[in-house]
Amino acid sequence: MLEVHDRDQKEQSDTGQATIFGEERDDDKLSNVGLVSAKRTAFNAFRSKKQGFDPYGVAHMPLVDVLRGQTTIRLQANVNPSPVPDMLRDNPDLSGKTRLVGISGEVDRPQRPPLHPGHYIHAGTTVKMTLTLSHPFVPAQNVPCLLPLPNQVCPFSRVIYYFSYSNKTLLKQIEELVTSTNAKALKLDQFEKDVLDAALSTYKLSMEQKKSKTLDVITGFHLIDGNLHWMVLEGLREGAMQTLLQAIQRKEPKDGEVLVHLFDSSLSFSTRLYSGLDVDLCRVRLHQPITKILQQPLLYVRDMVPHKCLECLTKMHEISNLTKLRDVVHSNCFPTSEMVISMSREFGVPLTYEDFENKPEIKNNETDKANELLIKESEPKKKYPGRRWTPIDNKNSQFME
Repeated sequence: MLEVHDRDQKEQSDTGQATIFGEERDDDKLSNVGLVSAKRTAFNAFRSKKQGFDPYGVAHMPLVDVLRGQTTIRLQANVNPSPVPDMLRDNPDLSGKTRLVGISGEVDRPQRPPLHPGHYIHAGTTVKMTLTLSHPFVPAQNVPCLLPLPNQVCPFSRVIYYFSYSNKTLLKQIEELVTSTNAKALKLDQFEKDVLDAALSTYKLSMEQKKSKTLDVITGFHLIDGNLHWMVLEGLREGAMQTLLQAIQRKEPKDGEVLVHLFDSSLSFSTRLYSGLDVDLCRVRLHQPITKILQQPLLYVRDMVPHKCLECLTKMHEISNLTKLRDVVHSNCFPTSEMVISMSREFGVPLTYEDFENKPEIKNNETDKANELLIKESEPKKKYPGRRWTPIDNKNSQFME
């Protein structure tokens, strides 16, 4: 943990008014019947004359990589404000006694109050640190012993993909691999594609299957926000996940596209996080991009949106700012299945054809016909005279005479 002390005030000499007992600033409290016991205040005016607290920033830097034999580590963390202690808080050793003794307003506190905490989060303050060791903290021969056991204790691994909305090729490739893997593991691969999709969408895992560490299925969810596709997947690291990672290699994104692949082979997990979403990927389509949803002020009004839904949105947005899966784990940015379901209920809209398929291109012949129709519709229509009727003889000169 790093502390950023950028708001410490300079010490000032405090010379109180001379009294009969000397020049101590607290001499006037010796005869005050409203004096509060020093053990009930956060700052003891009789023991300390200096200000007891100045706000500062706090940045947490994980140094786990040092235990893995690395000698150079580059870290970056956000700066959060430190909690400001209450000037009148009670001592926790008083076992629940919160009643102050004395006259109201007669309380010992620092004469110079601390400054307000800095707006570190609003300003986007970050701290970068580079740690270099001359020798490894852990010998090289002991590093493999620190890694988790893949097949016994922690058999699962996770991967995160998020890419541009227009990249339907990668989307199809991932979905086909997930579908074929789950169908083979559940012995449903003998059915045709239409029947298989219906079977997987209605298949419910039992409690034994959810807790099983040998069932080779891929679980997770698929989030669509109009700008990006998010896919968070998990499975056996020595089984389905290994096949998925071998089939989908890391590629450089094209100009103007987003393609991020977060995976770390040294990380493994003991349980599934998305077993409650079953074998068919839970697909959530948001009515707006996540960045626009998080900019709505009503989202942060209490009881307007469920807390799990808001937490899921913030976690997914935070993932887009991270570049390593290890940082995602350390920041606890993996949303749970309950959070995903809550987000789907609050902001989910029906899926569309364009979410999975590109718009069909119109052939040249069809475009020519369409242009001819547009030209004909744009031409002014000719006005044809109406039907000529025989004139009516409505004049009778004899009647007028």
